[in-house]
Amino acid sequence: MRRWREQRVFRLLNRMLFLGAAPADRYRVLQHFYRLPEPVIERFYAGRLTLADTGRVLTGTPPIPVRHALRCVLPSSSHL
Repeated sequence: MRRWREQRVFRLLNRMLFLGAAPADRYRVLQHFYRLPEPVIERFYAGRLTLADTGRVLTGTPPIPVRHALRCVLPSSSHL
């Protein structure tokens, strides 16, 4: 259960990528991610994102429309 809670941000990002972005636009999400500083990417793959890292991943010019991303993560979403 602890590990499940620790990985919630990764599940959130996954939902935003695969449910928020159209298949033809998913590369834009990845482009946004790989422009982040290398230490953030390293911590992401190590599963050790800080709160600041999470903010960096989720902010900036959104590669997908905000309403699509929110629709994927809100409890009232039909995708949940």
